[in-house]
Amino acid sequence: MSGETFRFAIVGAGAIATAHVDGMLAQPDVAEVVAVCDPRDEGIKNLRARVPEARGFSSIDDLIDAGGFDAAIIATPHHLHLEQAMAFVTRGIPVLVEKPVVSTTSDVRALAAASEASGAYVLPGQTRRFIRETRWARAALDADPGLVGEVTTFSLQSFQDIRAYTRGANHWLLDAKLAGGGVVISLAIHQLDLVRYLSGSDYVRVSAAAQYELPFINGAESAMVATLELGNGGVGTMQASYAATKAPFGESLTIIGRYGSIAQHARNIGETEGPVMISSAHGAAPTVGKDQYDGWAEVEPPVGLETLDANPFGNEQRHLIDVVREGAEPVVTLANNFNTIACIEALMRSAREGRSVQVEQW
Repeated sequence: MSGETFRFAIVGAGAIATAHVDGMLAQPDVAEVVAVCDPRDEGIKNLRARVPEARGFSSIDDLIDAGGFDAAIIATPHHLHLEQAMAFVTRGIPVLVEKPVVSTTSDVRALAAASEASGAYVLPGQTRRFIRETRWARAALDADPGLVGEVTTFSLQSFQDIRAYTRGANHWLLDAKLAGGGVVISLAIHQLDLVRYLSGSDYVRVSAAAQYELPFINGAESAMVATLELGNGGVGTMQASYAATKAPFGESLTIIGRYGSIAQHARNIGETEGPVMISSAHGAAPTVGKDQYDGWAEVEPPVGLETLDANPFGNEQRHLIDVVREGAEPVVTLANNFNTIACIEALMRSAREGRSVQVEQW
């Protein structure tokens, strides 16, 4: 990374926008917030309290017309993502769009076409890919294909009691027309995408069952369980709930391959997720029972990735800068992210129709 401090405009003023501000404040020599945009005066005021030098705008058109920034970060309700991203991309401005980048496969294709036409990079904000331990794990798998080997099965869990965040029945996350769905597109999307990133394989078929309890409306699922098939033949399960009363942890992930396994399990009550750990048999069969549980260790930073920060939002920002300024290979693109969105579409359709559904491919 080289050159002057990269200038970001942030669209939205909620918790994720604040997380991105914190990511930049932690690396002031790399990135800075020069503008914030939100239709609510209170939202602009709250963000500018953290970055008082940033200019405030109530509309994206006014923000773009004023200029003075190098890229935008969109951290708004999901149903706004496509229109807002298009406003920047069609003008040749790179943009980081927090997950889900958009809510349907047709919208992914439309945004990808606009990005290709203008040359403006779109970074889908799949934050789990930018947790440093996740990047270290991917690097370890690339360096030693026999460490875990081809994935045979996996299990993921995503739990949250959304009432602790919405504090009322009118929050946009509860409405499928605004969020694009329920717990899967807003929460389980993290783990679903992480399976793809670490396995190197895409989803091809799913079968799901869901609950649709109030205060979720307009087809937003409050909970879902599913089986998922990967293109390499691997099979796995998903369990997700936004109505998880007193759940002991937020997320859990186990990926089992032919030669080893990957795990990310919370160690303490109340944690979202735990450290990324890998254990490998390196092709050897266990000789005694305890052998199958030996060898677990947390991933370590490989050469070249030691400087990744503990803040994944800061890592997202630096990655976008590297792609835009240095031509670095993207960790994720719209074409790559397509299968994650397609899987979620298929899961919702499967739950509605009560049958297994093939996942649309790019």
